[in-house]
Amino acid sequence: MSATRSQPSSPETSVSLKRQIDRLIGQLAREVEQHADGDLDRLYLQLQVLYEDLYLLRGIYHAQETLSPGDILTHEEAIEFLSGYNAMVIPEFDRTPPPTPHPLPANLEVRYCRSYLLDLKRLDLAAYRRLYQVTVADLSAINQVSRLSGLRPLGGSTILYRLTLEGYLIGIEIKGRIIKLFRVLPQSRI
Repeated sequence: MSATRSQPSSPETSVSLKRQIDRLIGQLAREVEQHADGDLDRLYLQLQVLYEDLYLLRGIYHAQETLSPGDILTHEEAIEFLSGYNAMVIPEFDRTPPPTPHPLPANLEVRYCRSYLLDLKRLDLAAYRRLYQVTVADLSAINQVSRLSGLRPLGGSTILYRLTLEGYLIGIEIKGRIIKLFRVLPQSRI
């Protein structure tokens, strides 16, 4: 493991995230008050997006609040962290060497919060395989964030994003050239 791990988020980041959560709760209440009963289908879709943003923001907030030094891993460290699990639950990982990460373009770095990797390990095997492929194996090959299809701002944030993939919400922070994956949570239906 390298000694170049990122430090936990600052208290200012947590306060900013808490403000975003509070703003979304207020927006949720205003949306409900503004719609007539005949408009429930449209309201439902708006509420679902707001609810999912709030759900994911709370998950990210919790992950940030519980970060300890060493809880943010590089791409190589994340592969190493998951390699034992891969060999245990996915037989074909036993017969092949761990995937060699694609060299990242000089302008992007991918980081994984331990909370993300633990969430990933809790998924059923089919979901784990697909999300591992997209967010660990393939993510290192992209050279532009815009190549992540389905990425959208989370709750109006300028640094937090959500990626919806196969019924899961992935919480991502993008600051400059660093992409940090915080959580993967099941997409819930209200």
